[in-house]
Amino acid sequence: MSKRSIARIAAIVVIAGVSWFGLKQYRCKQRNAAFAQRVGSIKQDAREGLTIGTKKGDVAGFFVEHSIPFTIYGSDALDPFGPLDAHRLAVAQIRL
Repeated sequence: MSKRSIARIAAIVVIAGVSWFGLKQYRCKQRNAAFAQRVGSIKQDAREGLTIGTKKGDVAGFFVEHSIPFTIYGSDALDPFGPLDAHRLAVAQIRL
């Protein structure tokens, strides 16, 4: 192989690598933008629809509506003024 052929092959490899990296970065930015928009939408909906004292079924419905896995253990309502014992504590497990 001549030096010219090696240089051409090296240039092709470099161009392919840079193109692959650029495409990967572009796709990552697209996913990040979509995720940020989804998080913003969920936050806004939570502020509007979930308040202190929201019933367990309404909270579960909110998470189902937004396709978020959710489990509640405990009471029927989230009451911040009641005692926080094992019978009244609500625990949410969210997998991200």
